[in-house]
Amino acid sequence: MEEDRKRSVEEEWNSMNSTNHQLSRAHFPPKFLFGVATSAYQVEGAANLGGRGPCIWDKFASTEGKIKDGKDGVVAVDQYHRYKEDVDLIVKMGFSAYRFSISWSRIYPDGLGIQVNNDGIMYYNNLINYLLERGIEPCVTLYHWDLPLHLDESMEGWLSDSIDLQGGEIGLVVDCEWAEALTDNIEDITAAARRIDFQLGWLGDLLPVFSDKDKDILRNSVDFVGLNHYTSRFVSHKTNEGDNHYYAIQEKLLNYVAQRYNNPPIHVTENGMDDEDNDTSPLHEMLDDKLRVAYFKGYLASVSMAIKDGVDVRGYFAWSLVDNFEWQQGYTKRFGLVYVDYKNGLARHLKSSAYWFMKFLKGEDGKNGKED
Repeated sequence: MEEDRKRSVEEEWNSMNSTNHQLSRAHFPPKFLFGVATSAYQVEGAANLGGRGPCIWDKFASTEGKIKDGKDGVVAVDQYHRYKEDVDLIVKMGFSAYRFSISWSRIYPDGLGIQVNNDGIMYYNNLINYLLERGIEPCVTLYHWDLPLHLDESMEGWLSDSIDLQGGEIGLVVDCEWAEALTDNIEDITAAARRIDFQLGWLGDLLPVFSDKDKDILRNSVDFVGLNHYTSRFVSHKTNEGDNHYYAIQEKLLNYVAQRYNNPPIHVTENGMDDEDNDTSPLHEMLDDKLRVAYFKGYLASVSMAIKDGVDVRGYFAWSLVDNFEWQQGYTKRFGLVYVDYKNGLARHLKSSAYWFMKFLKGEDGKNGKED
């Protein structure tokens, strides 16, 4: 039964990637937003320049044994100095939006706002102005893991309810996976539902106690829901040997959020897959990422079908614009549409997936990237 279930999912996935399934920009609403995404600590670098204060990831990455390759984001891929080059690449690929985060400690070095760092404000103003000049919509993430270190050490960071009060329109981004029952057995179905609750919500006895004031603040407070979604997993009641994650039936996650939460506006704020960094592979092999092309085609086909089902999906952001510092994995994982040559001055090179998006966003059905 388990093998039959896996085979059924594989057939569904393969049908999305078949030559008979012609996916193009026309399958999405005219105002649908296609973009790429990064985060400040992963790409900016210049950690000790321009008045930026330390963040919690500066401390964590400098702690021996915490990062797989022993490296950090002090330089990263130096977007702080190369933002125009990267924005030009966004334009070249045909995307219409760029999701980036603002480093809190680059604006407020101590995190408290007592002193404003004008150099930091100037940097983000320059980035935003250049995006607008090039016809790219800025989509700003206010917080992407890089809490100012002073806030963590002085008030326990996000555990303090006095850490941050903001106004304006805002959405909540959830990093999540979909869970699919391995069989039709009720125990597997229950286990899959339980994992989804852990991924997307709070589970029963884990719910905090909300005051009436908290409830008033939270109720209907989200203007949109963002989903950072990369993969899904087969789930069973008992532990099964082997790796059961798969890049398929992603449409179900979008439909689930729509049904569970009254069909809120949804942006897929991150989606992508990684390659292992390989020092021995020649550059042309690293650029020929056909598996990533197939992944994007299948996922976007699922998004298209979810929209046809009535799910209010309004945008999609590929992760990532460029290879970058991948948190605890350091620079051992490459998620970028653009290859960054860490050994040769951080030179940028478009991968096959970048060329596929060029064709797709121009209304063509690019098959496998540059050569097709």
